Amino acid sequence: MPEYPTTSRAAACAAACTLLAWPAAGWSQTSFPDKPIRIIVGFPPGGATDILARDIAQRFATKWGQPTVVDNRPGANGNIGAEQVARSKPDGHTLLVAPANIAISATLFRKLGYDATRDLAPVSMLATGPYLIVVPNALPVRTLRELVALARARPDQLTMASSGTGSPGHLAGERLQAAVGIRMTHVPYKGQTPALTDLIGGQVSVFFASAPVAAPFLASKRLKALAVTTAARIPILPDVPTVAESGFPGFSVGAWHGAFAPGGTAAEIIAKLNEELGTFLRSTEVKKNYAQQGLELVPSTPEEFGRFVRAEIAVYEKVIRNLRLDQE
Repeated sequence: MPEYPTTSRAAACAAACTLLAWPAAGWSQTSFPDKPIRIIVGFPPGGATDILARDIAQRFATKWGQPTVVDNRPGANGNIGAEQVARSKPDGHTLLVAPANIAISATLFRKLGYDATRDLAPVSMLATGPYLIVVPNALPVRTLRELVALARARPDQLTMASSGTGSPGHLAGERLQAAVGIRMTHVPYKGQTPALTDLIGGQVSVFFASAPVAAPFLASKRLKALAVTTAARIPILPDVPTVAESGFPGFSVGAWHGAFAPGGTAAEIIAKLNEELGTFLRSTEVKKNYAQQGLELVPSTPEEFGRFVRAEIAVYEKVIRNLRLDQE
């Protein structure tokens, strides 16, 4: 299995030694699924998480013959959707597809209506990928080095859009600013699509976008990509350098997406969901399709994903404390 982003090998190995505290099975249903399935996404339509969720919904509906819908519940850094799932009946018919916001919110927000490690049961990792540092065509820069120089010359004048305060892209941007010594003004949006719309229009200067969402705008040359945030370039944009290649070594941040059920969901239901997700994610055709969008599909066992989420919570806690962002 490929190494997941953000968490170092050392952190991942340490996390692997910690057993995931699974909630006691509170609902068992051998005939699962026997009614429509709802997949909740805590963000507006059009983002990478939403794209994944809709493909999974189609797969479930085809496989099991039950209507499967994606229910977008945007707001509060994805916490509105996550809380909805956490409070749902643990029968496997309500699921959450979420990015790293789940791990971030555990530290960023002082009061949450759910506990990510208690009220959500990990089902599987779904995908990993980079962020693309994209800018409007009108911004007079062609490289990340030029963007950094411009930001240094104009502290706080450039604006950095995000899909919400505390979103993984927001933290990636904050981490880059801290690493290279620049200051940009943060402008949060309720999702990637509205942020990209304003970026194209020149209302904001920079955005850390997920590859599947940004790729069409790059292909149509409505935006410019300056760098990818992971350690290696991605096949769909071979000419876009990494941050390290752009003159800022040691910087590497990636995105991830995973599936959760309500805490207390029976182990046999979790296993059935995990098996079907694994079959879907390992399909050669599906993997090729997502690779063309800049995402790598990485199915896991529930236990592996649970350990990973716990490790990510620890990693992001340090990031948030170091950046002094834990004031929300």
